[in-house]
Amino acid sequence: MHSVMATAARRSASRSSGGHCSSPAPDHRASSRRSASESTSQGGTRVSPAQGRPRSASAERWPRCWTRRPPAGQVPAAASVVVVVGDEVQVAFTKYDGSPHWHIGTRLLGEDEHGTWLHSPAGTFTWRPGLAFTYDRANVLCVPRGQHWAATLYDGGGASSVVTYVDITTPAVWSPGRVTMSDLDLDVVQRTGEEPFVDDEDEFELHRVRYAYPPDLQAAARAASASVLAAVAARQAPFDGPTASRWLAQADPAWAPVAPPDRPAG
Repeated sequence: MHSVMATAARRSASRSSGGHCSSPAPDHRASSRRSASESTSQGGTRVSPAQGRPRSASAERWPRCWTRRPPAGQVPAAASVVVVVGDEVQVAFTKYDGSPHWHIGTRLLGEDEHGTWLHSPAGTFTWRPGLAFTYDRANVLCVPRGQHWAATLYDGGGASSVVTYVDITTPAVWSPGRVTMSDLDLDVVQRTGEEPFVDDEDEFELHRVRYAYPPDLQAAARAASASVLAAVAARQAPFDGPTASRWLAQADPAWAPVAPPDRPAG
């Protein structure tokens, strides 16, 4: 989230190099696989977390993930968003005033204790006003529950050395086929073989005034960037490498890139 074109180009290079869910899709690009699942009475099979206990269908505004769509009339009231592995999910980042920012087309992989996981294969087009590019490698997006961040974790290869790119955001809001977050400028970035760092602090200082970030939101953004930085540096899950690799391995290699909404012409 850079204010000058040179910085925008640097960010672009960093990024580009870079309901209910089911049993995992076939392994791809890695050997590990999530196999545990929980039978339910809703006509589908819930995806269990890669580690830890399966999540209950408690009343929370979060997608319920299944391998196949449950029969009509058998969706729990708590499941306000029903999604199936492989469903398209549009990721819409906005600025705090609601103006458009990054738009990314993804497919649902599942959920675990870290959040909901979305996949974008190499060849996925993404854009924001004034800038667009195509991913040259696969990545997964981890969208946590009620937290002020969203983490893009990259597959190996590609032109960039970026392996982890965490946007500091407002907590995610889900609706059918879509998840929306307001970008709060700060990013935690890690490149191969280097220590992670917090990027775009200058932009945060500019936008907290321009967009009138409330004091509690400013504090939450700074706290989130500090805690995520520490977690990435310590290689804590989901920033440890193997966690993202397990989810990348579950993507169906037949999945085509999903076009983002309102893709600009040309």
